Amino acid sequence: MKKNSKIFLIILNIRRQAPVIFFVLLIGSWMSIRPWSFFTPETPVHLQNISPRIPPFFTLLINPAGDAKDTGREIDGTFERGITMQCASELKKALEERISGLRVILTRFPGEVIEPLQNASFANRLTIDLYLSLHFFQHSEKLHRLFLYHVLYNPEIDVWEKKSNELVLLPYDQAYTLSIKRTIDYGTELFKSAKSIERAYNIVCHKLQGLPFKPLAGISAPSVAFECGIRKKDDWKPLVPFLVTLLEPIITRRREL
Repeated sequence: MKKNSKIFLIILNIRRQAPVIFFVLLIGSWMSIRPWSFFTPETPVHLQNISPRIPPFFTLLINPAGDAKDTGREIDGTFERGITMQCASELKKALEERISGLRVILTRFPGEVIEPLQNASFANRLTIDLYLSLHFFQHSEKLHRLFLYHVLYNPEIDVWEKKSNELVLLPYDQAYTLSIKRTIDYGTELFKSAKSIERAYNIVCHKLQGLPFKPLAGISAPSVAFECGIRKKDDWKPLVPFLVTLLEPIITRRREL
């Protein structure tokens, strides 16, 4: 009688645990057929194919001047903000196709409103390698006019080398002094490269100038602005290969360091 009762209890326990056993067997068979993944069948294919990204060796932040509120200057029946956006988008595409490992980011998208110092905050949080601001205006001359700017408030002391291991709070309009030497080096190199090829692109390039340039205020990374005078609204297009030629040596040299 005791034997029978033990057999009965064992069968009863097995029946109680049957759903658990069945579930474990079901999961095991499913895992053997299908590789395990975080993704569900409903996950879009382009997200399922994500692989670990290699950190970029150089980050370029491009600012197309203007935004949803600030139209900029009128150029051949359109506005500066649209031209800068088109030029920045094509420049980003051309650079990323030509230089592998480069990360190019735009400061805005069409329809976006940029608050004061928003771009500076964005640039400083990203720890970028170079900030490039694009600007256009209309003029009647046949040759395009290209001006290069960097921020400079006090020419006598701002370029002095500052060596300190102490943490200090800088006013936003002095942030540029942290990288003033690299900014001038980059700007000078860009100017020299531009002068060597300007005739091929019907451009007259003017020397790098340091001045209190508001679009570059508050940025601690090296920062340069291009302002170009064009006759027609589509005259920005030849500037894309021109700018790629200027920027490529500066960017690729960083990879070799």
